[in-house]
Amino acid sequence: MPDKTADELAIRELTARFNHLDSQKRNSELAATFVENGVLVARDERFEGRPAIEAYFDTQQLGAPVNIGFGVTGRLGTTVHATTDNLITIEGDKATQLSFMMVFRQVPREVVSGGLVIATERFEDRLVRTDDGWLFDQRVMTILQTNAAPDSSLQQVGVVESPH
Repeated sequence: MPDKTADELAIRELTARFNHLDSQKRNSELAATFVENGVLVARDERFEGRPAIEAYFDTQQLGAPVNIGFGVTGRLGTTVHATTDNLITIEGDKATQLSFMMVFRQVPREVVSGGLVIATERFEDRLVRTDDGWLFDQRVMTILQTNAAPDSSLQQVGVVESPH
């Protein structure tokens, strides 16, 4: 019989591992926190399968312009995540998790007063137990609040050189 406490701890650990791998830019390992055909829904875009999920995070961290919830910025360096209020429901080999995340990102002071972007996000997860432990089947990320201007650009956050 499965141990509910052990399963909840394993799901919380998976969530923390996802955050740490994201912060460390270890995108292939981050994508491996999903089942092979897992789905990430980020800012109303859908990425299906580990290669697509890895490419989404590569694009952000390598500087190509993408909308990460507060305008087109790209590059998620110097970012810290804090996940809280995890509500986990386990039914056999499937589970759901609802959690909130606070994201802190250092940027130039011209973009945000004080130079710190703060965002709150909601995550709605579906998970499955596999031979390798619990993995995400689907993660839906929704920005709830942010102090960043919606028209922040790559050049404003200092991640690309001016073309001049």
